[in-house]
Order: sequence, then structure tokens, then C-alpha cells
Amino acid sequence: MKRTTLRIRILMTWVILASFFVGSIHSQQSTAISIDGAQIYYKTFGKGQPLLIINGGPGMNSDGFEGLAVSLSEHFMTIIYDQRGQVNLHCRCWINYDHHGPDAQRCRKYQEAPRI
Repeated sequence: MKRTTLRIRILMTWVILASFFVGSIHSQQSTAISIDGAQIYYKTFGKGQPLLIINGGPGMNSDGFEGLAVSLSEHFMTIIYDQRGQVNLHCRCWINYDHHGPDAQRCRKYQEAPRI
């Protein structure tokens, strides 16, 4: 019983670590842009029509969506970004929903994408 549990833990750890590694290999570009005193970090994958993937929930950064972004990058230029107040952001500003739309638009404009 203990050996089986240990094997399952080792396998799960390997799968989790491999998923982060695979996403990092496929990252075409990782960029930070300054918007109104906040650093917004985003990554792009692939080429073509832009597709913005917006991660959900407070306290969740975009790392969990790299696998999806890589899969969709075969047909689109996928963009994932960390919203204000997430793990990779250093912001001493107010965080509210009024910022999320303009932040996403600035990521799009920085990539010179005509529309998303």
C-alpha cells in the first residue's frame, strides 16, 4: 500500500513538473509592459489571428493556461497574461474590474493585433 501511494505521488509530481516545462519550451515571447504603474506580464504562442485567453479568479496567474495556449497556437497566436494583483505583478495600485478590459486591450495593441 505504501509503495503504491509513493509511486502515485512520484508520477503526479513528474506530470505537474513536466507540464510547466513543456509550456515554457513552447513560449514564443514573454513580455512585461508597464500600464499605469503596474507591470503586466504576458506570453504569446504561435502565429495567426490573435486569441486572448483570460484566466479566471483572484489569485490565479496565467501559468495554468499555458497548455491550452500551446494547443491552440497551432491555429492562432494565443496570448495569456497575468491580471493585476496576480502572483507575478508588483502593483501598489487599486485592483478592480475597471482595469482588466483596458489591460487586455493594451496587451493586444502591444502585439499590434488588429482585434481579438
